[in-house]
Amino acid sequence: MRTLCASGQIDPGLQQFIAAELDKARARLAAAQRKALAHGKPGKVNHLIARASQSLSAIVRKTRQAAYKKHTLSQRCQQDIEQRINGVRQRVLGLRV
Repeated sequence: MRTLCASGQIDPGLQQFIAAELDKARARLAAAQRKALAHGKPGKVNHLIARASQSLSAIVRKTRQAAYKKHTLSQRCQQDIEQRINGVRQRVLGLRV
């Protein structure tokens, strides 16, 4: 599993959670792209996009909690992860129908 932030250590459980949620979000975005190209059904596409957005929000929520409440993640690392999430969110905005 590749590291999520170069600026600090990350809890293995949190890293596994983030990787799993990112995989889910990427899979949902890929499915949304396929559906948009193949069928053009906005309802299905928007549903998949909303689910991907929920996965991304869960990552942000968990990393903020780890950084600010539990202090098990550095704030710099939390910011690095959030920047990556924002990159994926840009893809989400590009797919909205």
